[in-house]
Amino acid sequence: MMTSHIAIVGDGAIGSLLAAGAQRNQSPYSVLLRRQRPAVTNVVHMDGTSTTLHNREPVALSSRDLLIVPVKYYQLASAIEQWRHLLCPDTPVVLLQNGMGGHEVLTSLLPDNPLYLATTSHGALKVSAQEVKHTGMGETKLGVIAPVHGTSNEQALLNNRVTAQINACLPPVLWQQNIQAALWEKLAINLVINPLTAIDDVTNGALKHPHYQRQIHNICSETAMVMTACGFPTDTQSLVARVRKVIAQTANNYSSMHQDIHHGRQSEIEGISGFLVRQAKKTGIDVPINTGLYQKIRALSLK
Repeated sequence: MMTSHIAIVGDGAIGSLLAAGAQRNQSPYSVLLRRQRPAVTNVVHMDGTSTTLHNREPVALSSRDLLIVPVKYYQLASAIEQWRHLLCPDTPVVLLQNGMGGHEVLTSLLPDNPLYLATTSHGALKVSAQEVKHTGMGETKLGVIAPVHGTSNEQALLNNRVTAQINACLPPVLWQQNIQAALWEKLAINLVINPLTAIDDVTNGALKHPHYQRQIHNICSETAMVMTACGFPTDTQSLVARVRKVIAQTANNYSSMHQDIHHGRQSEIEGISGFLVRQAKKTGIDVPINTGLYQKIRALSLK
């Protein structure tokens, strides 16, 4: 049986972690860079060992291969435009993002390909231009949004193969019948941790301070109303409990949005708070707390 190839767009923190997983499992892979520059070459794992990455040349992808797109919301359209020539109509594509809304971009640009969404709770930090550190163990959730044009058995076989390919890179992988629900749950956490840590220039653990508790409650209250209106019923206390658990588990980490603002990079706010604000407008729900955070991050991004 022909060995499949995994192409990973970009060498950001999660992209590099995916590449290191593929290399450790001897799965053929390539890292697709937007421009010629020195790429990440070293990934330091939780146990202190490291993997030296080999940035292989891009290859044309068949139906047995996989394209993983772990890029930020604002990078998605340009990334697909740059690399779509590598795909055949049957090449499965996995979008792995921190926020939401990217699946709409993906389906418009790749209407014929089998499309999957994924979210991960693994932590990773790009500590320099050529080194990434794995900062926290987690799990990866995966589900299909645009199935193949075939039988249910063909779909099941493809789902199993894509799951195995992702599992080789970023395990453990949990299959989700309703991946949108899993993404909403992750979004609810990001809506709190990302903007608050970025605005106040603090670690995730700082949000355990009593000073933040009313703000966390109010963010989750607005989020719960929008989620319920969008068909994903939940309540404020459930979201607050999930947020506090993640804050405790990642206390020493800096959020990705904190890192973007700290280093003067464009943030992923449009796919996080921006997404919630847009959904709230569609459903007629007022979300002043989340709107305020959205506006503050946009202002910081312009400095």
